[in-house]
Amino acid sequence: MLALRKVEMVGINGTIQIDIPKEFGDKVEILVMPAREAGDLNDAATDAFFLSHAFEDDAVEDAIWQKYIDEKKA
Repeated sequence: MLALRKVEMVGINGTIQIDIPKEFGDKVEILVMPAREAGDLNDAATDAFFLSHAFEDDAVEDAIWQKYIDEKKA
């Protein structure tokens, strides 16, 4: 699964702008949650939760990654 994890500042009007890589296609899923403070004691637990949910088997996605890898090798 392709993933993009960023911490962004929210504008005064409550919006953010994120540039999405072309490899993600025309439709993406957005997950928004409050950012952690640096040194948060729950960093490891939150990372484990995120990673356990972010990476699932997906044949279509695997094909995209394989194409990317093959292009980098060429």
